[in-house]
Amino acid sequence: MSAAGASSSTLNVTPWSASTLRMSASPDRAASWASDWERPAAVAGGVVVVFAALSLALPWTAAVDTKKAAETWGASPNAAYDRLDRAADLNFLSANPYLVEGAIASRLDQPRRMRIAFDRALDRDPDNWYATLELAALDALEGDSQSALERLQRVSEL
Repeated sequence: MSAAGASSSTLNVTPWSASTLRMSASPDRAASWASDWERPAAVAGGVVVVFAALSLALPWTAAVDTKKAAETWGASPNAAYDRLDRAADLNFLSANPYLVEGAIASRLDQPRRMRIAFDRALDRDPDNWYATLELAALDALEGDSQSALERLQRVSEL
């Protein structure tokens, strides 16, 4: 074998090794791709963290407001109602603020507010037996015995 033949055999490159050489020859390309995605990935991660924190903080704050309203309504019913309104806004899935509002209205002999609160509770949780029972009692007190009986039937089904 001549020197030229030996050198040509060492220069033969298989296709897979050529691509390997090309990829290893451009480490800046891989670094560039990673740097192109670092900022969007960090922003997306930050957004996920913010949503996760809000999904925990808002219902917790609503629960605290509801609890404080239930504890302090005797001293200041209007402040309790304000807390309950805020709690209902913070946790738009929970019927609890409206249930507490209806119970307070019942104790303060405010039937209109009581009905509105328990109706709103049922809007959020149609299977809530307590709101249905309270509305049945209110219907009976207002003389609507047919509606009261229908609601009581519904309570027995729940």
